[in-house]
Amino acid sequence: VAGLIAMACGVSPVSSAACPNIPTSLEISNCAKPQNWSDLNNIVASNSRVVLCPFTIILTNDERPLKLNQQHEIICANEGECVIEGGKTQLKILSASASVSIHGFTFKEATRSAVIVTAPSEQSFCYTTFDSNDGARGSAIRGAKGTELFISQSSFVRNGAKLGTVFSEGKVEAVDSAFEDNFSTIGGSALYLKGGSNFTVRGTSFKNNTGGGNFISVADMFNDGGGNTGSGNVGACGANGAFVREEEKCVYFNGIGTDTNFTDETDEPTKFTVNGTYPLHPVPKNPPPGYFNYDMDDLEYGPTAWHKIPATQTDAYKYWKDLEEYMPADMTENTCDSKKSFNENRASPVNLRNTDDNCKEFHQFRPNRKTMHRPLLGNYSLNSLEIKSHSLRISYPRVDKEDLTVPSADIPQGWGKFLHVAYCEFKVPASHTLRNETFVAEMDCYIIQKAGRGLGVFTILFKIGSFNKHLDQAICAFQTVWQEDKDMCSGQGRRNLKH
Repeated sequence: VAGLIAMACGVSPVSSAACPNIPTSLEISNCAKPQNWSDLNNIVASNSRVVLCPFTIILTNDERPLKLNQQHEIICANEGECVIEGGKTQLKILSASASVSIHGFTFKEATRSAVIVTAPSEQSFCYTTFDSNDGARGSAIRGAKGTELFISQSSFVRNGAKLGTVFSEGKVEAVDSAFEDNFSTIGGSALYLKGGSNFTVRGTSFKNNTGGGNFISVADMFNDGGGNTGSGNVGACGANGAFVREEEKCVYFNGIGTDTNFTDETDEPTKFTVNGTYPLHPVPKNPPPGYFNYDMDDLEYGPTAWHKIPATQTDAYKYWKDLEEYMPADMTENTCDSKKSFNENRASPVNLRNTDDNCKEFHQFRPNRKTMHRPLLGNYSLNSLEIKSHSLRISYPRVDKEDLTVPSADIPQGWGKFLHVAYCEFKVPASHTLRNETFVAEMDCYIIQKAGRGLGVFTILFKIGSFNKHLDQAICAFQTVWQEDKDMCSGQGRRNLKH
């Protein structure tokens, strides 16, 4: 009964899956030895079951992940000695027909989720180690909706994520495994399961998983199969309890401990700051129509999914709708899919580089100290500053051409002088890159020209440098907005569960 305490009525726990058969002595003696990443891809693609000799392959950020779309059993002849190290994502299991078993591998130091699973079928990871991987959601494994992950005799150590060493929107079963010294900034330093997911765990140890939120955070279904242990873990549920967000309560391993109900309205009972900084705002529990973000690891709302969003549902469309007649493009059309849009390969964010094309926009942006146009903040009020989910925005009123009370910009080559700025947004870190160089922040300013050019955007990329008076004023103003919002939330009676 204790093992079923957090189950929804009428729903069965995840059934146990199986690891692949251990290799025979003949398979081990005839193991395949990949010489490099390309060779490994070819070996795996050519075999539904393959036993690999020990290897270590170190990836660069430019190398694409191994993609699996069929049924595969991939086994290391010596457990733990088939090592894939570095790179962004190392393995993707994609198509509906894919059913993959990984045995005896080590996935190490990936920077953008070691393994991503979107195939709506069962995938198993047995005697496998995930060590020192990073990622926004799921530093070790990320599972999309409808996926089924079976984890057995595996170790997850020293991984770091915003949400979850293992992050899933489907079913997860972990058996006789270990999660140790993992970290998250928001929640789920060991596991984070989103709505509609199902987590069953037995015989598994959780040790020193720390950071923000709770080391196990599930949406609505936690099945304790018994034999689990916890020590040194961080969260409002203590070292041996999982937090169930739908019921806002803790459920403890092996029925030991008292279930705790929370009245906090937040998605997680505890939000820690990390090294004095605040974590990226998580995806809302019920995202509004038109919601998107800039998280490259978010397959549902990030840049790879932007083309699915109806343009008329976005904040941008609603903001510019009254000026639609001046836009050269159809504002009701989503142009994020470069294969369909008029601006092929030019949708932000982009990597700016030398293409040897003739660039007509040749003269520089420079401050004109002879004008009376207002600086960055203009005649601002706190109502003109917004802390958005992906940016900090300063908005300016729409005024007549001769009005100098808002900032203006002189855009090169035919835009006309001193076009008023509609709003500016700060993004940290910068979305754009320049010849593959990254920047600590960027400022995007939007202007409107009613003589046929339409909406224009200019971007300023930031490096750490000397003190800037106007930027400092903007930062202080946003700090005031944040503090007022914080005070307002505190006044609504929410509990500070960190204490």
